Amino acid sequence: MTFLPIVERELRVAAQRRATFWLRLVAALTACGIGGGLFGLLNVMTAGSVPHAGRLLFETLTWMALIAASLVGVFFTADALSAEKRDGTLGLLFLTDLHGYDVALGKLLATSCRSLFPLLAIFPIFAATQLLGGVAGGVFWRVMLALSHALFFSLICGLFVSALSRQPQRALFGTLGLLLVLLAGSLVVDGWWAYAWGQAFVPRLSLVSPFLVFWMADHGTNVFWLALLTSQGVAWGMFAVTCLLISRTWRERGQPDTPRRVWRLWRWRRSAARRRFRVPDGWREAHPVLGLTGHWRGQVPWLWGGVLILLGGVIFVLRRESPVASGLFAFLLLQLVPLAASLWIASLAAHLFAEWRRTRWVELLLVTPLDFTRVTPTIWREGLRLFGLPVMVVLLLGLAVSFTNPAAASLSTSAAALSWRSSTATQAGLALGGVIVWITDWVALAWFGFWMGLVSHNSLSATLKTLLFVKVLPWLVIAFGSSLLLAAGFLFVGRSGQGGGATTILAQMEVYSLFTAVLPLAMSLIKNWLFYSVARKRMVGGFRTTAVQAVLPPAGWPGRSAPATGVPPVIGPPPVSGAVP
Repeated sequence: MTFLPIVERELRVAAQRRATFWLRLVAALTACGIGGGLFGLLNVMTAGSVPHAGRLLFETLTWMALIAASLVGVFFTADALSAEKRDGTLGLLFLTDLHGYDVALGKLLATSCRSLFPLLAIFPIFAATQLLGGVAGGVFWRVMLALSHALFFSLICGLFVSALSRQPQRALFGTLGLLLVLLAGSLVVDGWWAYAWGQAFVPRLSLVSPFLVFWMADHGTNVFWLALLTSQGVAWGMFAVTCLLISRTWRERGQPDTPRRVWRLWRWRRSAARRRFRVPDGWREAHPVLGLTGHWRGQVPWLWGGVLILLGGVIFVLRRESPVASGLFAFLLLQLVPLAASLWIASLAAHLFAEWRRTRWVELLLVTPLDFTRVTPTIWREGLRLFGLPVMVVLLLGLAVSFTNPAAASLSTSAAALSWRSSTATQAGLALGGVIVWITDWVALAWFGFWMGLVSHNSLSATLKTLLFVKVLPWLVIAFGSSLLLAAGFLFVGRSGQGGGATTILAQMEVYSLFTAVLPLAMSLIKNWLFYSVARKRMVGGFRTTAVQAVLPPAGWPGRSAPATGVPPVIGPPPVSGAVP
């Protein structure tokens, strides 16, 4: 028998994929663009005199790489084993003499190729920052080791959650929750313990966090090696448990025996859910694809649970009346909640059409007279009926907090340049503009997620493409573009106000501060409109063409005939009856 046959097969397949090579090139070009943009921005803002420019660039680029490496497992390994369970192919492997570690190692190494190669491609760009000064050689190699460890830890967490789940969305959010607990939660617990007892920060639970490993790569060599060994031990422990779980969790489990009281409670909850999310009469005849969105109903309780947590945070902040608590809650609601909502909407939209493609519903739609103009109202009405009210509550909370947040108020209020009424109106306009950006951003994510779910191989890759194209890459472009424009505007204001008085400079700074708040909002609205237009055109105008290209294998695949050349075949005369050949 071949040693580790699945590992050999997965490595061969991963090495032949075009994405394996393109990801390296895209990662290197992205790192060069970000590094060059940061260096140019620093030169513009400091008029060419940048002390320790290499140190600033190295820290910024490595922190961005750490965040990307920590999220790799969410999109690469979270659905590696659960997809095999849904297709029913995982059990076939155990009809042979294979073991759990064969499958686990195969999946781990196959996904490592697509994620490790881009990380190795950006290492030389990090090394170039040493030429600018401020980065020691030992610090560089320890940070590179910490980044590789964060990547490995994230892949192991995704594989561990994938061994326990079957649905891609549950695997995605389960992996994200596990990473948040291990990476950030352990640091929060140790920090709270030190604050409660009035002691210095001593890493205990946080030794398992790759974030601590990364931080100690530059601030403590002894703790760095201890944290690295501890975190590696936890990762290999999860991998060993994954190898044991693979051969025990691939079977479909039936409904367990339930006591009578629990059974009655379960029946009452099911009946209440049916009454609450009952489909109106006549909807199934008017909307034939309504039954394909039935899995959305199970997410409504989780969404309402998140809304109740936010309302509890509002009550806690109002009762404490603490500026620190209000500032932390404002940051949570205005920054983290939109990111979580964007991830949820992108995964929801991508999962819908990815499952339709996997279960052959797209091919069934192609042989019917239905088009996407009849499918779209069904999807949006069902989504608004189930999720409209909790999303509206979140938008109202975001509008209220952004209007009363001191950080948001400082962008639109100056010393004496505006009256109380005009500054309040400006602040209200900025808050309303931010909420409008949220709404348009979510609409663009939904439409682009539909498109990516239809043309991608699985829902997690479609979710990753949607977030990259609609959120991450445009955010980098908007951040760099607006920063360069604002730096140029700041220099113009400083030069034009040299000959005027204090009132002139104050008025120009007020216009400049308003411009800094309005420019990113305008650029975000334009970006959302562009992505919405492109995705809607592909899904509504060319739905059948896009669907046919998605369900058919590309040219050159085994089993697909060569394309027609346009020359009709030569057909001979029919044979004469009774003639002897």
